[in-house]
Amino acid sequence: AGHHPAIAAAFALVTLLGFHFLYGLEPPRRRRLGLGTQGAESLRRAEASISAIEQASHDIRQPELDARLGAIAALARQILQRVADDPRDLWRARRFLNVYLDGVQRVVEGYAKTQGQVAAPALDQRFRHALETVETAFREQHAVLLERDVEDLDVQIEVLVQQLEREGIL
Repeated sequence: AGHHPAIAAAFALVTLLGFHFLYGLEPPRRRRLGLGTQGAESLRRAEASISAIEQASHDIRQPELDARLGAIAALARQILQRVADDPRDLWRARRFLNVYLDGVQRVVEGYAKTQGQVAAPALDQRFRHALETVETAFREQHAVLLERDVEDLDVQIEVLVQQLEREGIL
């Protein structure tokens, strides 16, 4: 546009920096999936936490607690699968991934270390109660993610019905 080549290069550099800050340098294929680098990393950390919970569960060696921890791990994996299937759910599940799952892992690993060394019935009872609470919270988190899918489907059905009515088919 009549500018010196150095000024044109400066414009190109500013444009490239703006593009980088807006979109990042992530490969386009992953961005289309919607998870992004941070989302994929969150899912990897969450899977590692679930594996650590399962390992600590085996160290506890109490069938009742092992079964409950297995159910919690299964629920956690269902939540991770929902997020992987629909990355829009990542923001809803972020607290679950970053806070609850890590907290459960720390508590289970701590209990696995102490329960073999110290006999504390009160601690055992509090741990059982904590696991019940965690299982309930994980079920609720999964239900929230499913509810969003139902709401989305309901909106899609309503739009389809309105379109069919407008076109005189219904």
